[in-house]
Amino acid sequence: MSHLKEIFNLKSIDPYDIKKEDASTTVNTPSVPAIVIKLDKNTNKVLVMSTAGGRFKELQYDTLQQGQEMLVLRPIPSNAPTEDILNDARKRIEHLVYENVLFSASSVAETSKEFSYYCEIRDRFMKVVEKIYEDRQKGFETGYNKLRNKS
Repeated sequence: MSHLKEIFNLKSIDPYDIKKEDASTTVNTPSVPAIVIKLDKNTNKVLVMSTAGGRFKELQYDTLQQGQEMLVLRPIPSNAPTEDILNDARKRIEHLVYENVLFSASSVAETSKEFSYYCEIRDRFMKVVEKIYEDRQKGFETGYNKLRNKS
């Protein structure tokens, strides 16, 4: 929902209602037009369409099957400058961290599905952060020790 809010430049998407059908999902909110999400099984693409935000917008995403889970991936244009890709990734990660911290301070019941979802995202994120820290810290210490031994 946060991604939909961002890509359609919406102030709010709360409250929302999700209606699932065979190959499509419709997200309804009282303040904006419906957002339709369709899975094209022939091409393994996901289409997101809406006039939310003031004009018709259709976005296409790739899918990746990972075990029992289907991941939806935003394709990155091959001609996109590396700096733009990194800035975009940084903004998305900052947004996820901010939403997660904000959610942790909210009064959502700890037994709700939303709470479980954010806890799972937080746990995955923390595992990645810990792995990056361990890998970089070990590399830093190795380099530091090599420098100290040469002087």
